Formats: sequence, structure tokens, C-alpha cells
Amino acid sequence: MPGYADYQERTSRILPVVALERSEPAPGEGPREVTSLADKMLEIHTWLRHQLRYVRTNWSP
Repeated sequence: MPGYADYQERTSRILPVVALERSEPAPGEGPREVTSLADKMLEIHTWLRHQLRYVRTNWSP
């Protein structure tokens, strides 16, 4: 995310970064079953990003 590098330069503490990536199902497999907390976090994050994109596109003051 833009801005984190600038913030890191201005602080003495280390800012941990975690990247979550979903592995792709093998060809012919259906959607991946949620079997871990990481899978659920990715599912929620994807849903939330979709909802925010929808609001930005369709909302007018």
C-alpha cells in the first residue's frame, strides 16, 4: 500500500507485513472449501472489496 514505506522511514519500530494468497484449485476442481481461518479471512476480504467497489461505483451524494 502506498504510504507505508514513508511511514516506516519516520518510525523506529518495525511494521510487520503479512501477505495472504489463495492457492488456485487444480484444473477441473470446483471452488475451494474454506478449511482454515486464513481461507475465511480471504473470503471475507474479497467480499468486502467487492462491496466497496460497488458502493464507489453506484453511490452519489
